[in-house]
Amino acid sequence: MYDKIPTILTRPEDSNQAFAASFPAPLARRLQFIESPLIRIKSIGVQIGMQEHSAALFTSVNGVRFAPPNIGRKAYCVGARTTQSAQAAGWKAQCVGQNAEEMVKTLIEMQPTDILYHLSGVHVRGRIVERLKEAGFSAHRVPLYDQLLMPLTPEAQTVLGRQTPVIVPLFSPRAATHFAAVAPSNPQVTVVTMSDAVTESLGKTPRFKAITASEPTSDAMISVIEKLVTANRLG
Repeated sequence: MYDKIPTILTRPEDSNQAFAASFPAPLARRLQFIESPLIRIKSIGVQIGMQEHSAALFTSVNGVRFAPPNIGRKAYCVGARTTQSAQAAGWKAQCVGQNAEEMVKTLIEMQPTDILYHLSGVHVRGRIVERLKEAGFSAHRVPLYDQLLMPLTPEAQTVLGRQTPVIVPLFSPRAATHFAAVAPSNPQVTVVTMSDAVTESLGKTPRFKAITASEPTSDAMISVIEKLVTANRLG
């Protein structure tokens, strides 16, 4: 019988719960989920009226959450979960990639004639709007929410301070940079990252082991965690 391996969930609260719920039950039983959001999402109170013949660009579910009410307007989204959230909110949404790079490439290939509004957070990466403008599109970025950095919870700090195995999934470069700054050095910590950009944000001399998922999806990260737990007989 193995002890459960601590797995620190670092996303904003609702996203943590959705991520934990997506683990296969046999794997979830071998993990001790510890919530310690590194980022808190807060509306900045911006009201936006989108022009006629316009479409939204969503790169996260939080963009959908703070977007204006909509019935039937087009939206181009990154990732399946964001696309599903936009569809549920009434947008005529389609997935155009798994990251900013794929979104820009797909839109350039599609050549939509809509005015494009990237409804985003204050902090963004990938220069989506700038690159679309360079390609001749009418594109605008409208920040709707801020991503406030949060300290590690006392429980997370205690677990990270032990010289025992810990798994930390990280989904964004901003969260990775913050985690590297606030977490104690521990060679027993394995960080599972969503992309190369997240891994790189841990720093040039990371103090933790890092494994990058094969593709930027939650399912791919869960697959890494499952292989890690099985191969190392953790949990």
